[in-house]
Amino acid sequence: MSRRLTAVGLGLVALAASPVVAGASHSDGKGPTKDFVRGTGHFEGPNPGSGLPTDATLHVSVRSGPSGENPKGRFFVNRSAPSELRIRGKVTCLNVVGNQAVVGGRIEGGQAPDLVFPIGGGVLFQFDDNGEGRVISDQMQGSPTSTPTVCPNPIPAARLTVQQGNFVVHDYTP
Repeated sequence: MSRRLTAVGLGLVALAASPVVAGASHSDGKGPTKDFVRGTGHFEGPNPGSGLPTDATLHVSVRSGPSGENPKGRFFVNRSAPSELRIRGKVTCLNVVGNQAVVGGRIEGGQAPDLVFPIGGGVLFQFDDNGEGRVISDQMQGSPTSTPTVCPNPIPAARLTVQQGNFVVHDYTP
């Protein structure tokens, strides 16, 4: 089991180190006929919510119907600061509004030495897809919660700025 977690962690680091190629997002009804969020992002620095130093990588791949119905996907988090944490889980909800999205899920496994992100608990991630390139970066924030079945709308909040990687948020509007 620890070899598998190490392999997942190393894979996430490799994904974060490589550029993520993705097409345009939030395309006013053009493109795929589903909502989705995909990508990998690495963050280092103070967490805007707590001020604690953060060093984390998140990978997410989720899709749903245009109204969030039938969400399918997975997420992986590998964090080394403020404490070591490796979690993986199954997505339970998705809500996409323009270039922002909220993804909810249930933590199914990993190494969680603290009680903030326990196995069996839930998590909400918020994403801002600000395009691609080095000038404008995407943003993300994660927080523990009970396992959500319906994701709330994105809310204004301080988020971590992606320093390496890219998240693509696609809002299909029929």
